[in-house]
Amino acid sequence: MTARPGGAPDRRRDGGGPVGREESEFGDPLQRIRAACVLPYAGVADVRRSVFRTVTDSADELRASWQRQAFRQAAALLV
Repeated sequence: MTARPGGAPDRRRDGGGPVGREESEFGDPLQRIRAACVLPYAGVADVRRSVFRTVTDSADELRASWQRQAFRQAAALLV
């Protein structure tokens, strides 16, 4: 695993680092499983997934922006 300045692990989703490699090679396995094997049987046709990374070492401001984004996305599903 490569490190960013300050020693934090590189978890970029832009094709670099282990997260980017995993996504480019395998896609999003959890999204695919839920969309194809689980949720259709519960009557859910529109499956959307947002991933917020990395929570443990993120700043409070970033977490607050993720929370606002999640609230907006959830509200949009109710319209």
